[in-house]
Amino acid sequence: MHGSTIKEWLERAHSARRHQRLSEARRSALSAVETARGSSDRSACIPALNLLAQLERDLGNHQDAITLYMEIADTCRGEGELLKSAHALRHIGDIHRDKGRFELAGSFYDEALGIYRADQHTRPLDLANAIRGFALLKNHTNEIEQAKSLWTEAKALYESTSVTAGVDECDLWLTRLARNASA
Repeated sequence: MHGSTIKEWLERAHSARRHQRLSEARRSALSAVETARGSSDRSACIPALNLLAQLERDLGNHQDAITLYMEIADTCRGEGELLKSAHALRHIGDIHRDKGRFELAGSFYDEALGIYRADQHTRPLDLANAIRGFALLKNHTNEIEQAKSLWTEAKALYESTSVTAGVDECDLWLTRLARNASA
């Protein structure tokens, strides 16, 4: 659709994604990114890039998603939006963790958590989600005491934000880790 705005392209992409039309969503997200890149407002690229990165991940294009999340992190740093940068870095850590690249994942979680912990405006849910990813990584690398500590911290944050699914997952992992320690 010629002359569509970034907002219109994003609305189309979100709608198509909700209806599981991922290829259509990707095309609209790409148009949003191209439109945003053509504008003088670099921050306008962030939501478009974020949606495109999510779609690439949904489609299994993990390296493309990582490249987009890195662009987001770099753009956000340049705009002074460190919390948005941390969000992108956490997603990169998640992808690397899911692919078994644990050392690389750890470096991205470390950086994201460092930003989140240093900023008083960090939302508890964002911190909880980053801690959750790092706790999953510690589970995979058998760093049990660190995993327990991270799951405990994440649980408290999920409780503070009334995210029951997060609390339940933390309880499940804490129970598993305790059972494995006593076996």
